[in-house]
Amino acid sequence: MSQVSTEQIKNSLKQCMDPEVPLSIVDMGLIYGIDVTENNDVNIKMTMTT
Repeated sequence: MSQVSTEQIKNSLKQCMDPEVPLSIVDMGLIYGIDVTENNDVNIKMTMTT
């Protein structure tokens, strides 16, 4: 299995749109960190909107 990159995760998250604002959660600056383990487990640090 190939290693997933943080850039691939970020590109996928860019398709996740906020329901009230026509921006992705990435473009809104809600994502603070993306960590990928050797087993391709993904941990995302983000803040939530109200």
